Amino acid sequence: MSGQQPMTQSTASTASQSSSSSRPHRTRTAPGLVNGMIFPPPTPLSPDESQAQIRAAHERLVQALIGESDAAAHLVVEAMLEKGVRAETLLDDAFPRAARALGELWCADDADFYTVTVGMTRLHRLVHEVSAPFLSEQAFPGSAGRILLCGIDDEQHLFGLSILAEFLSRDGWDVHLFSAIPASVLLDKVRNADYNMIGLSLASGSRAGRVRTTIQRVRQVSRNRDIRVLLGGLAITEDPSLAGRLGADGSAPDAPSTVREARRLRGTA
Repeated sequence: MSGQQPMTQSTASTASQSSSSSRPHRTRTAPGLVNGMIFPPPTPLSPDESQAQIRAAHERLVQALIGESDAAAHLVVEAMLEKGVRAETLLDDAFPRAARALGELWCADDADFYTVTVGMTRLHRLVHEVSAPFLSEQAFPGSAGRILLCGIDDEQHLFGLSILAEFLSRDGWDVHLFSAIPASVLLDKVRNADYNMIGLSLASGSRAGRVRTTIQRVRQVSRNRDIRVLLGGLAITEDPSLAGRLGADGSAPDAPSTVREARRLRGTA
């Protein structure tokens, strides 16, 4: 049965769409290279200074994401990098906060569906652009294992998975990132390839039963009989105990702690 192929870094900007071929091996790039432009090494900032700059730039970034120019958000991010904000801070703080802000605009009826969709597409593109300097911030530690990341069926809140994919790749994982795929396709993939781990996103507790059934079936059909399951997303953030009740091996509230949890489950922490 043919299904979606995992996203490469070049397609991370369209995470809500079906994607192309398997993720290629990464090529390390100079920390100052973003979208073909080279910046001088930034002046190191203290954590407090970095957070202050993030807060000051946050509103500009959100407005740029929903503005008329495709280039505006890119320019905001370039300015932040030039001022010394680390790529890791963008991925783990600024970009997720911008995604939440876009969702709040939609919920408050302050932005229509098209505007929010354009904003999220631009935000996915920024993740891809920041990927090279982020991966260059530390040396690759060697192979950690193979992991599949996806949402199940009609799961829509998948931006966090694209962020997590960057952190796992930097940690040495072979990451296969998909958008939302049918449970049957996920089962085919773990049946036909060796995965050490899968990571599923769950935004709403209303889908909990479906995820529980999927986890049970993954364990039954997986080629790797010792496959581990990580569960994340808003529903897990709000109720961390839900992960265990659904049969997952672990969970974490953000990308850095998820990497640590994945290492713990693999026995390589």
